[in-house]
Amino acid sequence: MRRRHSGGGHRPHYRPGDYLRICDLSGQVCYASDTVKLWNGLIVKRSWAEPRNPQDFIRATADRQIVADPRPEGADVFLTANQITRNDL
Repeated sequence: MRRRHSGGGHRPHYRPGDYLRICDLSGQVCYASDTVKLWNGLIVKRSWAEPRNPQDFIRATADRQIVADPRPEGADVFLTANQITRNDL
């Protein structure tokens, strides 16, 4: 009696000089010759690979956040009790 493969896909056969890997995105078992390494370090099946987004290469311009005319902060003024009356409002 023949034993059935319970993996759900095709059973990988021996390829000389090749080995099996697991795709980081799909979790499928595939041959190393059918995989590519993405820019973020993931090793995925060639059919799952996507090119890097062009927005990743855009660099921001420098933003000068300098105050034009800086002055020192003034001293704090605290009011004591009953220093403001109803007529002051």
